[in-house]
Amino acid sequence: MKSLTNTMNEIFKNESWVDLNVFFGQYETFEEFPLISRYKKVETIATSTGLAGVAKFLASTSFFVLNWAKLLAHDKNIDLNARFIAISFTDFDFSNFDEPPIPNFFIHSAETRAVFLNRLKSHEPKTDSVELLSIKNLFTTCSIDSAFTFYESRFYDKTCNEEIVRVFAVPHEYSN
Repeated sequence: MKSLTNTMNEIFKNESWVDLNVFFGQYETFEEFPLISRYKKVETIATSTGLAGVAKFLASTSFFVLNWAKLLAHDKNIDLNARFIAISFTDFDFSNFDEPPIPNFFIHSAETRAVFLNRLKSHEPKTDSVELLSIKNLFTTCSIDSAFTFYESRFYDKTCNEEIVRVFAVPHEYSN
């Protein structure tokens, strides 16, 4: 097993979020930055860490990075209430170990946290979907579920001719 430093450098080299300022940029609508941008990095994670559950590694690492960005915002006196930041998922197939769901960092700088969150809450289904439950289960397995509130967004994209499902893991301090 490689050292943690070497593994992290190899996996996250050239990822856009490594410059944490992307969390505080101004975007026309929203941006989503994947934790890892290539599935070929999954094999590196599996061999370097010895972990069978790469999805758990990815979820735990996204939690760490999001907290790191929040700490930086605090140190720079950046008001995170002026934007919506969450971990998001658009893929929910946990059966393919070579291409597990990759967490994204969802940043909506055009709307305040409260406005975007209220819109999510207003479209909340009465029961949890399979997709939402799969992400909740992942976070529970990683022992990070208690730090988040989970929301789901669904819409039909006529261009793609498919339903788009996005699950948000919103840090508790931003979900009230």
